[in-house]
Amino acid sequence: MDGTMDGARKMEILSRLKVITVEPILFLFMLGSFTQMAVMQDLIYTKVCVNSIYRNECADGLHNSSLDFVQTESNHWLLYSNMALTLPAILSSLYLGSWCCHYGPKLTLLLPPVGAILGCAINIALSAYMDSHVAFLLLSQAVAGVFGASICVIMASMSYVALVAAVTNRTSRFVMLESMIVVGGTVGPFVGGVLKEKAGFVAVFTFLLCVNAILLVYAFLRIENIKPIECERDYDAQLVSESESESESESESESESDTDTDIDKVRLRYEKGKGRSFFALRHCADTLVLCFRRRDGDKRFLILLLLLCSFLIMMCTAGEVDTAFFFTKDEPLRWTYEKYSYYSGVKHAVAGLGLLLIAPLLKIYLNPSDSVIVLMGIVSKMAGLTLLAFSRTTAIMFVVPIVAALASFPMPALRSMLSKLMETNEHGKLFGLVATVEQLCYLVGSAVFNVLYPATRNLFHGFVFLSCDAFLLVALAIVAWIHRTPNRHDI
Repeated sequence: MDGTMDGARKMEILSRLKVITVEPILFLFMLGSFTQMAVMQDLIYTKVCVNSIYRNECADGLHNSSLDFVQTESNHWLLYSNMALTLPAILSSLYLGSWCCHYGPKLTLLLPPVGAILGCAINIALSAYMDSHVAFLLLSQAVAGVFGASICVIMASMSYVALVAAVTNRTSRFVMLESMIVVGGTVGPFVGGVLKEKAGFVAVFTFLLCVNAILLVYAFLRIENIKPIECERDYDAQLVSESESESESESESESESDTDTDIDKVRLRYEKGKGRSFFALRHCADTLVLCFRRRDGDKRFLILLLLLCSFLIMMCTAGEVDTAFFFTKDEPLRWTYEKYSYYSGVKHAVAGLGLLLIAPLLKIYLNPSDSVIVLMGIVSKMAGLTLLAFSRTTAIMFVVPIVAALASFPMPALRSMLSKLMETNEHGKLFGLVATVEQLCYLVGSAVFNVLYPATRNLFHGFVFLSCDAFLLVALAIVAWIHRTPNRHDI
C-alpha cells in the first residue's frame, strides 16, 4: 500500500515537473541581464571617471564640477550603450518573431545566450584593462543585440507558453513567466553587488558567462521544438474526426478518404513552411504588418491601442532603470553601487511577491479581468515613481518598492489581452512585434530620459520620474476606456 502511494506521489511530482519548461531559461537569462545592467552602469561610471582629468578624485568621491562632468558623460555613454544593444536587437526580434511561427521557438531561445557569452568575454577583457576607453563597451552590447538579447528570450518564452497553454490558463502562465523576470531581477543585483564588492568586475562577468553556458545546455536538452503548424495539424485532425462521427449518412470508407485528404493538406502546408528561407526579408514584413491586417470588428484598433500602452509603460520602465542609478549617486543620497544593488534587489523582490502571491489570490477570490489588472499595476507604478521623485533619504527610498509592489502587473496582462485578439499561429509574430516595441521603448526611453535627467537635475532632482507619470497617465486613460466600453473588457 505504501509503495503504491509512493509511486503515485512520484508520478504527481514528475507530472508537475514536466510543466516546467522555459521558466528556468527566462529566470537564468534575466538574472544575468539584471546583474549586467547594474554592473554595466557602474563600469561606465568608473571608466568615465578614470579616463577623465578627475581620475584622482574617483576613489575619494566627486564634488561640484567633477560630479557634474562624470554624471553628464556617464548618462551620454549609457545612452550610446543602450543604442548599441537595442538597434541590432530590433532587427533580430523582427526576424526571430517570424521564425517562431515557421520553425518553432527553440532556435530563438538558443541564440541570445550565445550572444551573451561572447559579450561577457569582451567585457572580461575590458574590465581587466580599466584604462581602455569606455567606447569599447559598445562592442559587447552590439554583439549581444545581434543575437537577440533579453527581449528575444522573453518573446520566445511567451510564444512557447502561448502554444502549449489553454486560453483560460494563459494569463496565469504569463504571470508566472513575468515572475521569473522579477525573481531574476531580485537575485541579479544582489549577486552583482556582492561579487563586484568582493572580487571586482572581472569576477562578475565570468559568473555571467558561466550562467549563460548552463542556460544554453539546458535549453538545448530540455526544450522541445513545438511548431505552430503542428498545433494546426492536430486541430485539423480533430475537426476531421468530429466531422466523421457526426456524419452518419456517409460511408466509413468515404470518411476515411476525406480524413486522409485533409491531413495530407495540412502536411503539405507544413512541408512548404519548412522550406522557407531563414533570412528572407519577408520575415520582417510578416511581423511588422501583423497589427495592421484586417480583422473582425475593431480588433485591429484594439491591438494598436494595447501596443501603444505597452510602449508607454516600457518606455517609462526604461527611463526609471537608466536614471535611478545616477539619481542615487547624486546629492543628497550619494549611494555606493553596492547600496544601489540592494535597493534594486529589494524592489524586484517586492514586485516578485506581488506577482507570485497577490496576483494568484486576486485571480482566485476576485477573478478580475486583464484590463483591471493592468489598471491596478499602472496606478501602483505611478505612485512609486511619484514617491521616488521626492525621496531625499535612504529610508524613503526603500519605501518606494512597497508602494510600487504591483508595478509588474501590466505587461503579462497586456500580453494576454493581445494574444486573445489573434490566432494561435500568429503568436510567434505577435511576441516578436511586442519585443520590437519593447526594444523601441528602451531606445526612446534611454534617449529621452538620459538627456532629460542631466538637463533638469539642478532644477528639480526628481523631475524625470514625474515626467514618467505623465506618460503613464495616457496609458491609464486608454486601458480605462477599453475596460468601460461594452463587450471589450473581456479580452
